[in-house]
Amino acid sequence: MIEVEHEGIVCKIVVLDHFSLDDVHDVIEDVESAQARKVLIDLSQIEVLTSSNIGLLVAMYNNLKEINVGMSLCNLTAKNRHLVSIAKLDTLFSVFDTVDAGVSALNQ
Repeated sequence: MIEVEHEGIVCKIVVLDHFSLDDVHDVIEDVESAQARKVLIDLSQIEVLTSSNIGLLVAMYNNLKEINVGMSLCNLTAKNRHLVSIAKLDTLFSVFDTVDAGVSALNQ
């Protein structure tokens, strides 16, 4: 399940539990309708990123890239930050420690 909020040009997405491809499509539609230019994914509620989650994040990144929208991650647990690093996803996404840091940096 995903909650979406808008802060300036940033669309903040809070992932509340494991998410699905349908959630990805819903996010893309919401981002397009809001004309957001950047997306910040808050993963604080995800204890462990699974390979399926990582695949969905990459799918979301690719879909957003097609409509010229950037994507960043924030609030990763230490374990998830390590997984993102091992998978080299930190070369695709900017990673911020907090939502506030991400929103502030992305709104500039």
